[in-house]
Amino acid sequence: MMTKNELNSNFPAINFEYLKNYMPDPADIIAGNGLIRKGASTLLAGPTGVGKSVLALQAGICCATGYPFLGIPISKPVKVLVIEAENDPATLKRDILSIANAMNVDENLLSQNLSIRHLWDTVDFEQRIRMFIEMEKPDLVIIDPYQAYVENDINNSATFSAFSIAISKIINDFRVALLLVAHFPKPKEVQKVGREAVYSVAGSAALCNWVRTSISLYPTKDSDQLYQLVFSKNAERAGLKDDDGKLIREIMIRHSGEVENPFWTRIYD
Repeated sequence: MMTKNELNSNFPAINFEYLKNYMPDPADIIAGNGLIRKGASTLLAGPTGVGKSVLALQAGICCATGYPFLGIPISKPVKVLVIEAENDPATLKRDILSIANAMNVDENLLSQNLSIRHLWDTVDFEQRIRMFIEMEKPDLVIIDPYQAYVENDINNSATFSAFSIAISKIINDFRVALLLVAHFPKPKEVQKVGREAVYSVAGSAALCNWVRTSISLYPTKDSDQLYQLVFSKNAERAGLKDDDGKLIREIMIRHSGEVENPFWTRIYD
C-alpha cells in the first residue's frame, strides 16, 4: 500500500496558489502552440484508405526534422517512435521516401530521430510500449491505429477506460507526447463537423473526451485529392491565425494523388 508521502509525491495537491504561479514548460511543446505536446494526447482521425497513415507519418517526419507540418510550426527536431499495426515495410518505405523527398528533409536527422516498431497484436501491449520507450527514448509516440490495440468492444467506454488509464500512465511516467491515429466509421455514419468533428471517430466517445487536441480529416465533393483538415478540439493550440488575427479552425490540404508517391500539401488562399 502506498504511504502518505508517496501518495503526496505521486499525486500532489493543486490549489489556486499553485495554479497562479504555474508556468508550463515551453520545451514540452512540439507542434504549434501545444497541438502536440509532452504529457498530452492528440487524436488524428479520418476515413479508411485516403492516406491518413501517410498524414500521420508526415507529422512524425516533420517533428523528427523540425520541418513545419502543413504550415504548423515545429519547435525543434525531436525523437519520434511510431507503433505500427497495419503497414508493412514495403508500404512504409514507399510512404516515408515519398514524404522525405517532397519536403527535402535532412535524411541524416530523419535517420537519427525516427524509429518504427511493429506490434501485430495486443499481447502485453503496455509492457512492450514501455520497453520500446525505454530503448528509443522518444519525445513523441505515434500509435497507428489506436483501434488495433483496444481489446474487445471499442465502442464500450469501460474497454477504452482500461486502455486510456494504461496509456495515460505511460505518457506521464515517460513525459512523452502521444498522437493516436483512428479510423472513422462507415462514411454514411460520419456526420458531425466543426468543433464536434472529434466525435466522428469510430469507438467510444470517451476517447474524444480524453484527448487534449484533435485533428479530423474530411474528403470534399470537389476532388478526390482535396481534403478538409479540421482542428476540432482546442483548435487554438494549432497556433494558426489568418491575416486579421482570427483563429483558423480548418485548412484545406491536397493529396498528391500518386499511389506510388503519396504525400500531403497545404492549399493556401
